[in-house]
Amino acid sequence: MSLGDLSSSIFKAELQAIISACRRTRFFVDQICQTLINQSVTVMPQGYAIVDLNILNPSEIPDICLSKFVTLLVQFISQRQRPVRGSAQKLMLDYFRTFPCRASFTAAGCYLCPSPGSKGTKLLVCCSVNSALPMKMEPFCVGSSSEHKVNISIELDQIIENGRSYSNKIVLNTSDVPFLNMSSDSILTEAKRVNIISEPTFTSICSLYKTELENFKLKTEIIPDHESQKLVESVYAKELHHRKIGNFMDRFLVSWEFIDGNDGCCCGLGQDSVLEVRHMVDADWLYLSKLITSDNLENGCLEENSLCSDFVRVSAQKALLLLKSIPVAARRSLPVLVNPGGQVISIPSVSFSNCRCLKVSAEFHPRVSLGGGYSSFL
Repeated sequence: MSLGDLSSSIFKAELQAIISACRRTRFFVDQICQTLINQSVTVMPQGYAIVDLNILNPSEIPDICLSKFVTLLVQFISQRQRPVRGSAQKLMLDYFRTFPCRASFTAAGCYLCPSPGSKGTKLLVCCSVNSALPMKMEPFCVGSSSEHKVNISIELDQIIENGRSYSNKIVLNTSDVPFLNMSSDSILTEAKRVNIISEPTFTSICSLYKTELENFKLKTEIIPDHESQKLVESVYAKELHHRKIGNFMDRFLVSWEFIDGNDGCCCGLGQDSVLEVRHMVDADWLYLSKLITSDNLENGCLEENSLCSDFVRVSAQKALLLLKSIPVAARRSLPVLVNPGGQVISIPSVSFSNCRCLKVSAEFHPRVSLGGGYSSFL
């Protein structure tokens, strides 16, 4: 908006030229990325993705397109708002271009490794629950599953609308995309090099940028520590109550309730009971194996209730069979419901339940989108 107030006709013309060039480049990159996602990425209901490197052919993709592709993918799987940047982004691009893939890689909240059985021709991308990057230890958000709403200032409405309307235009070929193979880190520097803007316009924009940056810093609102702590405590909790919906790590919508209106069950749960949600661990696999082979279901349903015992045993068998089809790295991000004593009640992503009286669900429902093609994956 401040740029538009400058009076020089030459400046305004060159300003519109660089905006147009940026829009063409961005739209072209978005088109390429969406095509690559639709063709080479498969998202599984358990919350991980498989990338076919043969189809992706990363060595032939320009850096700017591959960077956007990787950023969209890891943000979608990790559900982190901040995109991968700098040296981490460069390492990730090099990793994607290594064919066939033999090593594992951790970055931006994701764990990447060769997909089992693919001989390095496919990549497995899953959420890294043990990432060194900041991750809340109390990842369960109780409340509505609706998206967070962001208030946008009125003066940006027209800019956003212009961007949306431009998305209906078609870029015919790469010659219309000036920044596709940009050799400089600065759009302004590259625009000056290819004669989109002149030296005076370049200097004016850089000067105005510094001024606006200082104004932005002054307007940034800092939340006091005590208010910030209060906000976190009011949103995040491990507990999940009966018939409530929890958003586990912004990735799974989890809920539990009694079947047919029962207000209790043989496992000792009632309407006032509270379950906790955590990530799956190796001990859960061993627990399922024990349920299959044990004649006495300790800490589970009552031994004399043969129908319930058979239900738990069959449920564990089916869960183990499904877990075998899920890569080990991806299993660790699955939600598990346990009672206050630590006993596993359900692993809903693989349809395991320790009680036939309960209905438990976990739907992979990420907040950060992978793009328009995501709905075709599930």
